[in-house]
Amino acid sequence: MASVQRVLKSLPQEIVDQIVDRIGEDTRQRNYKSILSNCALVSRAWLLRSSRYLLDRVEVNVLDVPAFLSTAKGSERFSSNAHNLTINGACDIAPLLDQLFEFLPSLRFIELWSNFLPSNKFVQPPAISRHRVPHLKLSGVELKSVPCFLRLFERVDTLELRSVEGGDDEEDEDDDANQATTVFDGPPFPVGRLVLNDCYGRNVMDFLGSCVLP
Repeated sequence: MASVQRVLKSLPQEIVDQIVDRIGEDTRQRNYKSILSNCALVSRAWLLRSSRYLLDRVEVNVLDVPAFLSTAKGSERFSSNAHNLTINGACDIAPLLDQLFEFLPSLRFIELWSNFLPSNKFVQPPAISRHRVPHLKLSGVELKSVPCFLRLFERVDTLELRSVEGGDDEEDEDDDANQATTVFDGPPFPVGRLVLNDCYGRNVMDFLGSCVLP
């Protein structure tokens, strides 16, 4: 076993890269991440290359976000390799946004999952946002909360909404209340592309049309 370790550690970097890339790109293997985790233990050369695949997609529960940010702070592995981040649970990410982009400057995809924080519970962000995200995905959020997320960014290149709640018109709803729900009272937000999945109800497009600017 010790001799195998010595051989693996002595391999040229280009050979290490080819081996790790072959494993990382073959996602058909259910245990490919487990294999990569073992590769990362061989040496620093194996660790750095394995991190490209192990840290590309990071999923964090909302209660673990502070600990995650503490780990990511000053980490070259996270700053270079973390491109996709999913946060599960209800939270206002406004106070965390500066740290997220400082510690994870390579982020190109952010997903907020099951974030049912009411729109009136969000902290007012700075008047001018400095952040731009290529792809923002909101899964299982309230329709009226969508602007609360959009106002955190200077621009969102692709906004993807999945299973947005609050888009259905109830027949017994008051017309004035329904109008307040379906129209966003504020300036629209710049979004390059809009993708909708499992978003039903007549109100959805009316509301998004009033708060999203192509």
